[in-house]
Amino acid sequence: MLKKFIKRSAVVGFGGLVTYKFIIDEQSKRDAQGIFNGFFNSFRAAYIVGSSIYAYQTGFGDLVYNTDEYITRREEIHTEVAKKILELSLVNRGIYLKAGQYLGNLERIMPKEYTDVLKVLQDSGPSLSFEEIKVVLEKDIGKIDDVFSEFDKEAIAAASLAQVHRAKLKKNGQEVAVKIQFPFLRTQTHYDLTVISQIVKLCDWFLQKSPDFKDIKMHVQFSNFQKVLLEELNFYNERSNADLTREQFKNYDQLYIPQYFHDYMSQRVLTMEFVRGVKINDKKGIENMKLKPLECANILIDIMGRMLFKTAHVHADPHPGNIFVRQHPNDPKKPQIVLIDHGFYVDVPPQIQKDFCELWYSLVTFNYTRMKKIAESLGIGQHYRYLPVIFLFRTMESKTKLGSGMGKEDKKILYQQNLISFEKISLLVQDLPPEMIFMIRANNIIAIHNSTLGGTTRDRAVKFTNFVVSVLNPSFIGYYSRLAWVYFKLMMFEKFHSLFKIMFKSYSREV
Repeated sequence: MLKKFIKRSAVVGFGGLVTYKFIIDEQSKRDAQGIFNGFFNSFRAAYIVGSSIYAYQTGFGDLVYNTDEYITRREEIHTEVAKKILELSLVNRGIYLKAGQYLGNLERIMPKEYTDVLKVLQDSGPSLSFEEIKVVLEKDIGKIDDVFSEFDKEAIAAASLAQVHRAKLKKNGQEVAVKIQFPFLRTQTHYDLTVISQIVKLCDWFLQKSPDFKDIKMHVQFSNFQKVLLEELNFYNERSNADLTREQFKNYDQLYIPQYFHDYMSQRVLTMEFVRGVKINDKKGIENMKLKPLECANILIDIMGRMLFKTAHVHADPHPGNIFVRQHPNDPKKPQIVLIDHGFYVDVPPQIQKDFCELWYSLVTFNYTRMKKIAESLGIGQHYRYLPVIFLFRTMESKTKLGSGMGKEDKKILYQQNLISFEKISLLVQDLPPEMIFMIRANNIIAIHNSTLGGTTRDRAVKFTNFVVSVLNPSFIGYYSRLAWVYFKLMMFEKFHSLFKIMFKSYSREV
């Protein structure tokens, strides 16, 4: 299989190089460049993935599984492999960079060593020169001088798939941000996806040979990533997501969605209203505007709570580069959140959303018997002990106040029960409904922003629970009675833990 793959890559790559030499049209040249890039990407990816698999299969030597020495060595291998993935993301760019960002944002799902190394990819990437990027702009919407009275040649932002330039429309002088997809992605993406799918199959084949990893099916995770990526490559999907979110939040003026200019867009070019502000994680910048960071955090939690538990149209990529804070146009003393990128959303089916609400409620009220039943209905019953960790960063045995962080005892329990390991995490992600993976991912990124701005896990959990209760109990009496019950259980757990265990046997008995 590997020999056939290398031969096919060589033929296609050589064909791309020959084609590049004989074509005149600039976009066609970029298409050929994409094929040629994909050719080299395939060998680089195959080497790094192969060496990573080798590190996991041979790196433990004679160490006894799950001993302190084994755990230390596993952390070292995680870090080593994560650095290789970082290198691959930065050199291959395109969807490799997107994949690196995706893994780096899976807080509490991926091993900490991965997220620590890959978080540098979180909200930025290398940009192309103006001469390279203008090929797409002029191919898709016309000559720059015919459309814009001003166009800054230096990009103001760059990500994995596109970069953004400031400009002014010639028609009305409107200041705009123009998002332009990299010219080689049109062909390179499909080539890279084919390459990665083959590598994933090869990884699965190797994993089947190991008793520790034989149940892991990496192609399941890859298919989820591929579906989202292909949707994000079409900028018309981004506009549709933004329009729907704007409609859903039309009566909520603490969130602003920039306007799009439909006459100046294509699948690869997006022209939108230019909005000034600072990134959500720029606490100093927020304070310089005389705004309160904690108030910004509360608004952000409110927005994500509505998305996760009510609208079911969830922004699944809320990293700092996609969220700005500005002074509210109607009241400069108040903050307003601006969502500027809407390429990565997930639409949650009603049953998944209901299960997510029930799961959250059972966790916040410490009803682990109920949590286990919900996990079983979702097909992740074997992973139920890990759920408090990824949602609230605590174990089932924790006696500390909600949101107080994970102490030494909790961490010891994690290792004793082997809750965090490459194989267990991979199996959990594999078994979760795809929508829930993205919901958890969004929740965890928001948790990071909340912490950066001075918020607490407890406050975030309680605010989210307000939305959950309103969904599960829509009537006035049902809402307030259930909410009172939540606060009562929280108070009993945190103030009178021993009495709580007697009163609520579902918590204390082995589940």
